[in-house]
Amino acid sequence: MSDLSALLDRTTPAAIPVDVVGLLRSGRRRRARRRVLTSAAVVSTVVVGVAGVMAATTHRATVDVATSTTSGPIGRWAQVSTSPLSARTRAVGVTLSDGRVLVWGGSAAGSSGDDPAAAALSDGAIFDPTSGSWRTIPAGPTGFRSDGAGFTSTAFRNDRLAVMTRAASVVAAVFDVGTDRWIEAPPVPELHDPLLSKYFAFDGTTLTVLGRLDAVAADPVDGSGVPARPERIAALRWTIGSDSWVEGSPAPVAPRFSAGVGASADGARLAFWGGQRRNNDVAAERGLPDDPTLYDDGAIYDVGSDSWTALPRLGLPPTTQATVRWVGDRVVVGGGLVVASSHDGYGDGSAGGLIGVGPIAGQPWVVVCDPSSGVVNRSSTSTDFLQPVELVGDGTYVAEGSHAGSGVAIPTSFLAGAAVRWRSAPERDLHVDGDRLVATSAAGANPGDRTFSTYVADIGGRDWQQAATAPFANRMDATVVSSGRYVLVTGGLEGRHIAPTTESWLLTLPDR
Repeated sequence: MSDLSALLDRTTPAAIPVDVVGLLRSGRRRRARRRVLTSAAVVSTVVVGVAGVMAATTHRATVDVATSTTSGPIGRWAQVSTSPLSARTRAVGVTLSDGRVLVWGGSAAGSSGDDPAAAALSDGAIFDPTSGSWRTIPAGPTGFRSDGAGFTSTAFRNDRLAVMTRAASVVAAVFDVGTDRWIEAPPVPELHDPLLSKYFAFDGTTLTVLGRLDAVAADPVDGSGVPARPERIAALRWTIGSDSWVEGSPAPVAPRFSAGVGASADGARLAFWGGQRRNNDVAAERGLPDDPTLYDDGAIYDVGSDSWTALPRLGLPPTTQATVRWVGDRVVVGGGLVVASSHDGYGDGSAGGLIGVGPIAGQPWVVVCDPSSGVVNRSSTSTDFLQPVELVGDGTYVAEGSHAGSGVAIPTSFLAGAAVRWRSAPERDLHVDGDRLVATSAAGANPGDRTFSTYVADIGGRDWQQAATAPFANRMDATVVSSGRYVLVTGGLEGRHIAPTTESWLLTLPDR
């Protein structure tokens, strides 16, 4: 596919009102199934019983659909035994160290949405692509949430899946593949801003999450003269085997709402940037006037040393709800919302009401920052509105938006290598396995009746090559996992009628 770099210099983002609530929900729904964000997770000493675990062994594919060629589409599709899990969407899928695939959680397919908690699934299974067999795992102490009243974040490290679900309360747990057991963390202290606690760091043994907490001293930033609850941003840590959460040192910045947060791949550091003073709902609850202050600073928390380091100035406008991710030792910041012009009211649409300012616009710039040297590279995204930059692997990011003036969505992958570079992707569902990129047509909307589409490329190497034609219709919110030579597609809603399915298909690719 062609490089998008020629478009970068001539893109001017349009200031448009945005439904932030809808954006956040749709973004979570579309991507929760695919990546385990290198954020973090949780663990403890309460073990969920495994007596009811069942092993469902199945046989290898019975249908071979296409063979690879040297010049045409590559790979071969084969139908494998049906997943032992009920029909679901947005399930989490990760590759284990031995090449097997763990599928967990998701939302019950066909649920009405009247009871989101009932649709939150907590069971899972492990699939072996070399034998075509499935084995169920015990259900966890928390279900997967991706609705307006709750959400679930996950992280995967050292064959441990860490899960944190926030709804009426926060529940954290870790599934250890080696022992086939769930370990539940002690109750998580109440955190005032759910967006701060959505992404957490997990190094395989310790979970670290940021949150706004009640402060121990008066808040010097609040000049309203109205009594208020002082707050601070602090890190909370929990280590497997301990029975409590430990609060780390507070961040050396002003308390804020809706900052962007991201964790390093090794789970040793957390970074946050931007945010706003408070939103109108919080202000109303506290009897305060609205404060539209947005921030353009941030900091990094080191879990091991319990210390903070200020981020360099990034050259971005004050922004709320930015996306922060790590690639190696660098921090990537992109997207979010800015104030487009002065306004006395809440602005247009629910976004203006949520923030307490308006009108608002998308923030289209992305920066890559090296905290050790202070070097900052900035790039436009060639989009009218940038939806959150998403981590798909250690070093590959995805942003979606509309081509300037066209109104046509252009999915792109951002490769943060030696140089900042944008590269187009043929499909918007992007996965990374080592240095291999896999793009599929698994959709977050009605997928229609076209055939499921798959493309394969190498990071910094071979360009996109189409895989063999799939023998099944396109799917909505299926679980897609790339593991070595294999690409597993299981579950989701199939075809124009979005029919729930538990069918599973495996694409076997040639050796590289």
